[in-house]
Amino acid sequence: MVCIPFGTSTFAAYLPAGHFDASLATAIYQGVFEGMSLSFGILFWWAIRHEHLKIALTPAAAKTAVIRFGIGNVGYTAAVGVAFVRPAASLAISALVGIYYIFEQTPARSSAPAAPDDPGNPGDPAATG
Repeated sequence: MVCIPFGTSTFAAYLPAGHFDASLATAIYQGVFEGMSLSFGILFWWAIRHEHLKIALTPAAAKTAVIRFGIGNVGYTAAVGVAFVRPAASLAISALVGIYYIFEQTPARSSAPAAPDDPGNPGDPAATG
């Protein structure tokens, strides 16, 4: 948790300075994002592997979900390299990865039919009174 504010404040302090300091600060910032992305990806993979999701996934769906969820790692890795050439372009890559993650990358929940004795089921005679 300490890495996130450190990376962000270092990036903010050195980006306006330019030169190698900005490149190194941007690489640190992107490295923090890469670390977060890897840890979330591993946590998501573990949850799928140990069946801790609310929905069951077929092996093919699980593989697709892990790939879609973890694809941001490629962007963050590229952003670390680009940071040494163009820090602003590295930030743009990070923004694009963020936009990618705005959209749901985890498997969609299917709405399960309500149980007959569910109080929220309008077809249940006990619910109407």
